Amino acid sequence: MFAYNLFDLKRYCGKAVQLAPEAHAWFDFKYDGPGPGKGGTGCVVGDGKQLDRKTIPHTMPLRLTFFETFDVGAIPVPRG
Repeated sequence: MFAYNLFDLKRYCGKAVQLAPEAHAWFDFKYDGPGPGKGGTGCVVGDGKQLDRKTIPHTMPLRLTFFETFDVGAIPVPRG
């Protein structure tokens, strides 16, 4: 699954999908830019097959610092 947290104001979560241990999966994001803060579409792909797709209307309109991370395997904690 994937989750995008927009400044803790809105969270966009994809569905969880069980894959075989030998499967190859990745996340692909197509940005609606150019320009900051535009949206895009995120896709989870497993062994060449699209498993989930989510449209995100806005992204962060600024650059992240070097200590921000892309967490692979982290479980998002639901709030509210």
